[in-house]
Amino acid sequence: MATFCAKLRRGRLVRAGRRPGIGQLQPASPPADVLSGMPRCPGRKAQIAGMVAGLVREKAGFRLVYVGGGDARSPFLVGLVALGLVLCGLGGCVPLIPEDGFVELTSRFALAPQRTCGELKRFAGVASLPDVDNPGELGLTYEEAFVPVAEGLRVRLWYLPAAAERGTVVFSMGAAAGMNCYLLIPKELVAAGWSVVIYEYEGFGESDGRASMAVLLRDADAVLDWTLERTARARVTLLGASVGTIPSVALAAERPGDVNAVVLDGAISLRAEIDRLWFLYGGQTERYLAHFDRRMWLEEQITRVHQPVLAFAYGRDEYATSARMPEILAGCPGPTTLHTFPELGHARGPYRQTGEYFDILEGFLSDVWGTESPAQ
Repeated sequence: MATFCAKLRRGRLVRAGRRPGIGQLQPASPPADVLSGMPRCPGRKAQIAGMVAGLVREKAGFRLVYVGGGDARSPFLVGLVALGLVLCGLGGCVPLIPEDGFVELTSRFALAPQRTCGELKRFAGVASLPDVDNPGELGLTYEEAFVPVAEGLRVRLWYLPAAAERGTVVFSMGAAAGMNCYLLIPKELVAAGWSVVIYEYEGFGESDGRASMAVLLRDADAVLDWTLERTARARVTLLGASVGTIPSVALAAERPGDVNAVVLDGAISLRAEIDRLWFLYGGQTERYLAHFDRRMWLEEQITRVHQPVLAFAYGRDEYATSARMPEILAGCPGPTTLHTFPELGHARGPYRQTGEYFDILEGFLSDVWGTESPAQ
């Protein structure tokens, strides 16, 4: 006990075997060490704050960054993290996150449908992220449709046909803002001859319903049905960014006759992310993971994917999954390609290394669809 307390005071308690990095417990202000935004406290309060800060940074190996709701300076949030670490350090890990309503609690923190393109651009630090209302503002031809996903609920999509179509890609976007903020990828793909269908999850943009992790699969499933009927394609390629990789892998595993390949940009493994915050869940990763539809378990579902898979990973990813991608892809029975951007954060490839990103993507799509690029 004395040794533990001494290490706690020095802020030097480091859990063995844990790779330092950046985690994800989303407060609502710009990305910053959550503790740095708290008020300065004199005397013993300052000493305690320093102890907690050192413990969180070094023991947990991550900083808390914004995605969804919450307050970056919330004493409750900081206290919860600190309490979890202290309890585990004392040898008695106790779950601090309630299991009841866990999926919806996760959704509230992980999904940010209210964010604007401007906010997302500032958060991601990418000036090239489009800030428009629709594809027409980028000079793209598009068709808008609303697809039923449940009784009284529809999701909005845009179909962007290429002039000389070489194939069709269904794009599942990330966890924040509307699909208008993700138009760089469709724009580049359409210019290269690939038609694209992009859609908004329930509760995002002009789609009906409430944002929830629980509806990601049914939204993607309905959009895939619409795409196959509208384009008369026998199969399409699925491209998922961030949280959009979850339904992309699930549909590839569940509907191999309709999906010819999968592209994962900044994949999200629920298991990896829950495990990263082990001290909040009392080390009971599998117990909490079981609250999600099993089809959302990326590591398990990818073992059923026989189609080609291209994965983009990031050396400075704010999430834990990128570091595990070699292990995750090793379980895939189909051919896999892993391309890593060692100096980039989560899903920044299209915006920070545009040429390299789309060269890799073009080569993959050309191989899958058996076509030549226009330049060739």
